[in-house]
Amino acid sequence: MKERCINLDWLECHCCESTSRPLTPEMFRADGWEVEERPYGTRVYEQMFTLMQFSTSEPLLEIRRIPVTNKSKVAQVIDPHSCHIRLHNRTCYFDDAAQLLENFLARYDIQMMRISRIDICLDFEKFDSGDEPQKFMMRYLSNKYSKINQANISAHGKDMWDGRAWNSISWGEDKSMITTKFYNKTMELATKKDKPYIRQAWARYGLVSDFITLKKTLPDGSEYSPQIWRVEFSIKSSVKRWFVINGSLPTQHKIQSIRNTLDCYHTKQQLLDIFASLADHYFHFKYLERNEKGELIRKDRCKDKVLFNFNEAACFYKVEHVATATPKDRSASLLKARLEEYKLSHTGADIINACNVLIEDISERLLKNSAANPWNQSELLLLRQLIARRINQKTDVPISETIDNIRSLMKIEDEIFGEK
Repeated sequence: MKERCINLDWLECHCCESTSRPLTPEMFRADGWEVEERPYGTRVYEQMFTLMQFSTSEPLLEIRRIPVTNKSKVAQVIDPHSCHIRLHNRTCYFDDAAQLLENFLARYDIQMMRISRIDICLDFEKFDSGDEPQKFMMRYLSNKYSKINQANISAHGKDMWDGRAWNSISWGEDKSMITTKFYNKTMELATKKDKPYIRQAWARYGLVSDFITLKKTLPDGSEYSPQIWRVEFSIKSSVKRWFVINGSLPTQHKIQSIRNTLDCYHTKQQLLDIFASLADHYFHFKYLERNEKGELIRKDRCKDKVLFNFNEAACFYKVEHVATATPKDRSASLLKARLEEYKLSHTGADIINACNVLIEDISERLLKNSAANPWNQSELLLLRQLIARRINQKTDVPISETIDNIRSLMKIEDEIFGEK
């Protein structure tokens, strides 16, 4: 089974809010949401705010509304009830991200006009062909291969005394309906902004063995640090329900239309199918070949450089808790401190041993929390209450039973508390 990870990385829709139910921050607060308002808007919209996830207070989605009514030509043609709704980057890594957005729109009577932008990405250590991404990139930039479609290119890397180390290539223009990016994602996470939920996804799909150290364990027990690369397609559709793939070779169809509605992105298999269609056109390479006279052979007659194989069945893994970008460790840290304090005030071996077990468990979970955030706020509240009850009240319940109860509470499923 191939070790690769398919996900959304951006999902934004142009919508029209209901005249009878305007999407004001006050309305969402009255409905139980935590809302973070930005004191200023954008060039197109006067108001912008973020709705936070109920259980973790992490950003869930962003709403931009109230079109600017100045002399801007853009604002003059926008419906006064128009708005843009964008999933936060972390939310895109939920297994049901598109379904979540679809349900949100239905709940608040929001009409979706079109998907204004959606990014689909595939992460991997090596291509299905066995090619190493870094070496392939160097061969492409040294004219060993040629890419069909998307002539505009930009490359980024580092210029060194003994040569250049390239780590990112983009194809397409800003105004293009589809743009392609191929880059070293491990390097980006290390040098720009770490995203624990992406590291978590890599561990789930076997790209790394440890989501904290980002190391991978080989069958013989040795470890190494894999470089994970990403191919990402960004679709910016100006069409309500379709995006278009353009073919540049004589043997290709000039235009291929593909449905572009939220229900097309509900499952990982759907994402992989659309990614495969895009890769066939926009990540399609040919060997650069010449005839006996040294003349370049037409692209459509050159041999394909095969990188991906999407014919085999794929295996997908469900993520129970999506990692937080800014882990909420304060509650667990305070709980650990209380246990340390309580342990020092007692001499009984049973009490000390019980505290040590809990402290050790919490310490380990705090470390993992930066990548997995296994507890939500409701679970922590229950845990604190149970320990406080055990500390403050005399009971005949054995310490071992209390520990088992606490451990079971730690594993309570999110759906019990209405997660997401």
